[in-house]
Amino acid sequence: MNFLCRNLRLKIADNSGARSKIPFVRTPTSISSTGEWTGNLSVVPGGTGLRLTYTTSLVAGNSPVRFGLPVHAPGTGWYYQRMKVRFSSNWTNGSNPVIKLCEPRTEQTGSGTGPQENDVIGGFVDADPTKSYLTILLQGPNSNYRNLREQPQDNLQANLSDGNWHVIEVVFGPESSPGTGNGTYQAWVDGAQIASYNNVLWLAPGNNVGWPYLMFDPVYGGTKSAPPYAMYWDVDQIYVSTK
Repeated sequence: MNFLCRNLRLKIADNSGARSKIPFVRTPTSISSTGEWTGNLSVVPGGTGLRLTYTTSLVAGNSPVRFGLPVHAPGTGWYYQRMKVRFSSNWTNGSNPVIKLCEPRTEQTGSGTGPQENDVIGGFVDADPTKSYLTILLQGPNSNYRNLREQPQDNLQANLSDGNWHVIEVVFGPESSPGTGNGTYQAWVDGAQIASYNNVLWLAPGNNVGWPYLMFDPVYGGTKSAPPYAMYWDVDQIYVSTK
C-alpha cells in the first residue's frame, strides 16, 4: 500500500528543545475534579517522546490529559498510523477492561449513537490486568460496538504493557461506500502482524469519508477502578498518513 500523502509527523525531543513540537492540548491547567490537567503531560525524562502520567487522583473512566493534532489531508478513507509506545513497568489496568490510547477521528464524531463514529486505538485487558493487547475499539455508528482484537486472542506479541518500547502500526481500509461494512483493518506490533479484518463498519451511511484529526483522549477505561498508584505510558515518533 503506497500512502502518498504524508500528513503528520511528531517527534518530541528532550528538554533542550531540539526538534520539539508540542500538540494542541485540550486540558485545564489546574487539576479538575476528575484528575485531568496539563501537568500530566510531560517530555520523557532524558529522552524523546511524551509521557502521560496517571495518578491516584484520576477518576475511573476519565483521561489524565487530552491533546491532539490535525491531519492536514483527510484522504479518501485509507488511514495509516505508526507510533512507539512504552508502559511503565508497574502498569496495571486494575479492574478496567481497556486503556484507550488515541482516536483517529472521522469527519463526523460523537458518542457512538446515531450517524457518528468514535474509533479508538487502545489496549484490551483479559484476566491479567498488567497486559494490554493492541485493539481497535469501534464505538459507533448507530450503536455498533465492536472490539477488533488481536488474533489469536491473548497473543503475547500484541501485549504493549511489558515495560518495553513497542512500535504499533495500523492500517484502516475504507468501505466501498459508507455504511457497507466491508472496510478493512490490519495491525502490526514490532513488525509482526497481529490482526487482519475485512468486514469492518467504519462509517454510518451517508457520512463523509476521511480522517481529519488525531485525538489523544487516553481514558483509564471502564469506569470501574482508579489507578492504584502513579504510573505512566510514553509515546514517541508518531506518523500518520492518508490517501
